[in-house]
Amino acid sequence: MSKLVITKLTLEQLREIQVSPDHAVGKLPQLLETLSDQDQEIRAWAADCIQSVEELDAEAARTVAAYCSHSNESIASWACRLIGISASVVDYQDQLITALEKHDSLGVKQSAAQALAKVGCGLSERARVCLQQAADSSDARLQRLAKQALEQ
Repeated sequence: MSKLVITKLTLEQLREIQVSPDHAVGKLPQLLETLSDQDQEIRAWAADCIQSVEELDAEAARTVAAYCSHSNESIASWACRLIGISASVVDYQDQLITALEKHDSLGVKQSAAQALAKVGCGLSERARVCLQQAADSSDARLQRLAKQALEQ
């Protein structure tokens, strides 16, 4: 089975998306991959395009959820944030929990906790346990975000 290769976007493509932000949702895999580009300006444009996304449909959420544990901190963090704006965030608790429990990056853990806060009363028992552990973190922001998620 071959792995699907997602290509990064060029500056010209990013500018086109910035002009028509409604196209960003359809390009999220490419935008996320572009966050790992060597060029800082390209990464900044990709982040700006991602930030323009206001909501995710079910298909986009399913695609983005796979990036929550990406080894690249920016990609994983943005993926968690995007799942947090999805109407189906409750369906992706496992991916957010994995990011919160296992990712090396504190920023990714914070983004995952923030996204879990959007689940509200639908938090799974596993999510509650994970957030309770995060609430005991030595990082003050992660503590606060985890506690806020538990209070929802």
